[in-house]
This record gives sequence, C-alpha cells and structure tokens, in this order.
Amino acid sequence: AEALIATGARSAGVVLHGLEGDRLLAWSGEEPPADVIERAGAVRGWERAIRSSGTAQLDILVPLFLSGEAIGVLLCLGTSATRSAVESVAKVLTLALERERLLRERAHVEALRESEELKTALLRAVSHDLSTPLTAIGFQVGALRRKLGGNAEALATVGELEVEASRLHRRIEDLLALGQLEAGSVVPRPEPVPPADLFRSARESLSLVRRSFNVAVDADCPEVFADPSLALEIVVNLVENADRASWDGASIELCAGSLDGKVRLGVLDRGRGLEGLEPGWTIDARDVTPRGLGLEIAQRFAAANGGSLKLEARIGGGVAAWVLLPAAAEGMPAAAEGLSTVTEGTTP
Repeated sequence: AEALIATGARSAGVVLHGLEGDRLLAWSGEEPPADVIERAGAVRGWERAIRSSGTAQLDILVPLFLSGEAIGVLLCLGTSATRSAVESVAKVLTLALERERLLRERAHVEALRESEELKTALLRAVSHDLSTPLTAIGFQVGALRRKLGGNAEALATVGELEVEASRLHRRIEDLLALGQLEAGSVVPRPEPVPPADLFRSARESLSLVRRSFNVAVDADCPEVFADPSLALEIVVNLVENADRASWDGASIELCAGSLDGKVRLGVLDRGRGLEGLEPGWTIDARDVTPRGLGLEIAQRFAAANGGSLKLEARIGGGVAAWVLLPAAAEGMPAAAEGLSTVTEGTTP
C-alpha cells in the first residue's frame, strides 16, 4: 500500500477474504471509504477491475490469487499509475502473502512435531517408571502364592491380583505403542494373518482370564492383511473388555468371516450392554462416550491398519464388537516383520 502511495495515489490498501467475511488488512493515505469492504467484495474472483473516479485519476482494484483461489483485493484509489504498475505491485504482494502462509504452516508443523516428540518421551518415561514397580509386584505375588499353599480363597485373591497387574502392564505397553504410532516413529507393517491364529494368540496372551471361549471362523474367511502385533492387541483389548463386562459363567464368542471384501472379526459378550443403545443397533466406537482405554486403543489400532471398529447391542444382553480389517490378497507372501521403527534417513 505504501508503495502505491509513493506513485501518487490518494490511498491504497488490501482487503482479505475469509470464511467469516472480508476484512481490511492494511491501509495507507487518506481514510478508507466507508464502503471499502463492499467495493472489494464486488470484484471477488474477477481477473481485474477498473473504475474511473471521475477525474484524470483512476480507482484500480486488482484481485489477489493464491493457487488459483481469490484471497483478497488490492485497492489503489485516485492514482495516476498505470494498470500494469498496480498489477505488478499485486504480484509482489501475493508472493509476500504466500511466503507468510508457508512460514505459518512450517511453524505449525514444527510445533506439532515437537509436541509429538514430547508426548512420546513422556510416555516412554511413564512406561519405564510404571513397569519397574509392576515387575516387582509380579515377583511378590508369585512369592505370596507359594507361601499360601492350599488356601483356596487366598489363592483366588492372588489370582485376581495377577490378572489386574497383567492388564495394567499391557495397557502401559499399548499406550507406548499408540504414542509411537501417532508420532510417526513406528509404522504398521501389514502381512497376511490367519484369524484363527489371532484368536489363539489372544487366548494365550490372556491365560489368566478364567472364562470359556467359543471360536468360529468361516471356512471361506480370508486372511487379515494387518500388522500382526497391532491386530493381536485389538483382539486382546476387546476380549479384556468383554471379560469385564460379561456375567459370571458367560462365555466369550470369537468369530471371523468375510464382509464386503474385507475380514470381519467379532468379539461378543453377554453382559450389561451399552447404555442407551437398543438391541440390534450399531454405533461407531469413536462415538461411544465415555470410552474406556481398552476400547480407545482397539479403535486407534484398527484405524492404523486401515480398518474400523463398531459396537452392536446384542439381543438378550451384551455387546458385539465388530472389527473390519483389509483382507489379504490371494497368494500374497507374508512379510518378515511387524511394526517397523522409523529412523532418520531410512524408509519404512
């Protein structure tokens, strides 16, 4: 605007377009006219606009474009400068605005990166500080079990301690993995995984869960194409949720089949169900409130593998957790590894 004033214009300035309306960014010279916003809005998107001021001088209004989108208008009022001179100033101004936008985006990205690095570092520190006492608790629980001998009631209590300690340890590891995924320090490495193997590994990982399972895998069910470690944690977290929600003596059902070209894994329980959800209704796991940590981890890990997680209220009580994951292409070779750590200078 000041450069245009130097060419003899009475006044000059810039109006920027925005989602909440146009606004005056800068102005030099005489006071801006009362209808400056309206005048700028009238030429939105035009290649150029020129209007005579009734004298030898002109009011020249030039739209400003970034990436083909009109972002504002340069107004030069009462000037004897040529149209090409004003348009040249508009081009320089556009470059300056583009540079400012890029600098803001760079600062934002840098702030996000530092925030993710800090979060990952904090998660690692918390994981270490919590894992150490948990390991000591595990040793003490084992020693207590040996000392109790045949006291069935006391041994049952010790068994509950083992289950909860194991669950807490798993939560810590899951949170650390989730933080690394979101920070981009690790990326999923998908490979074909048989659903039956996932269910078997989940039951082995939850050997302390004292509950029966009913497992059913359709004969034509394809293999899951997902990171094995993340897919396992999805099932494990859903089984833990089902175990806590189920009535005493109720079994947990694990099933797998094909749906719309993908693999649908199911973890079904018989318990209190979802409050406010009618039997047969389905809800996306992201819309469940309040959402427990196990469900949050399962949903995030499913999304990281290109899948989704939905919950269905079962007729007769209980919840069916349905995980939809990509199916492995027929004949696809298995990968050698699971999660891959990303380090500077390497390609995941």
